[in-house]
Amino acid sequence: MARKGKYTPKAFESDGRSNDTSANIYESMLTSEAWKDLSSQERDMYICMKAQYYGKRKPSKDKQYKELPSVSIDETCFWFPYNYTKKYGLPTNKKDFYKRIKNLINHGFIQSVINGKCNQQNSVYKLSSNWKYWKK
Repeated sequence: MARKGKYTPKAFESDGRSNDTSANIYESMLTSEAWKDLSSQERDMYICMKAQYYGKRKPSKDKQYKELPSVSIDETCFWFPYNYTKKYGLPTNKKDFYKRIKNLINHGFIQSVINGKCNQQNSVYKLSSNWKYWKK
């Protein structure tokens, strides 16, 4: 069977940049109780985190994380530092930023791998499928 070529975004999906990434959200997630319980700002943040996961340099490539034997940093991990709120046009209140992250963790959408707050480093997260089992 012939292999399909690389997907080309449609005009309404992208501005055509070659380094553009996508972050698919499936209907089963959109209709889940966990997703419905999130605020619109938390949903926006999750989509931005997923774009970060798919399109950017990974913590596993960073030397500082390779030297941590007790932490499993692999290709499923990603960063989402506070300064990305401006990059993605998210609300910039720092207290609310951390509250939204905590809520995404509590709803099972992400997991915290490394909390960089105490060391003034980037926190590392991992996408999670625990949202499927979330109950109010």
